[in-house]
Amino acid sequence: MNIEIRADGEAAAGATESSQRIVSFIGSLLPLYVPESHDKNYCARSLRDGTLVMPMAETPEDEDGWVRVHWQGDRARATPVQGIFLVRLALSDYVDFMSRGKPERYIKEFAALAEHFELKTSRTLAQPEDWVVQFMEATSAGIEKLGKEGLIALIKKAVGL
Repeated sequence: MNIEIRADGEAAAGATESSQRIVSFIGSLLPLYVPESHDKNYCARSLRDGTLVMPMAETPEDEDGWVRVHWQGDRARATPVQGIFLVRLALSDYVDFMSRGKPERYIKEFAALAEHFELKTSRTLAQPEDWVVQFMEATSAGIEKLGKEGLIALIKKAVGL
């Protein structure tokens, strides 16, 4: 199982399939990340801060989709991270960026991308709890009815401010 699926479809020694699929997924989140070849690996580079996400080799028995994160691209500051946690953050940022100002769309888009991630990698992301979804929908409806300032005033009043 220790194979790497590069962008060109060729296999090379190194990263596990799970790790590489996670990195490939992150690299497809344009314009926040871009795919990049580095040390014969298909990687993902953050356009915000230059962080480089690389696939890792794992044993077939313990293939959990770990990736190596080089913070701001610095090889001396690298952290192994379970890929699903990084994807959760990357998807949240991506959906927030792409649906700014549209909370209902944010939730639907995140759910669709989380499903797509599961299809591509066979890994599951934790979905927001039902109360979070209900809160986001209620907040969105409140903004539409009361306006931003009116909703803020209502919330302040409810919490005693």
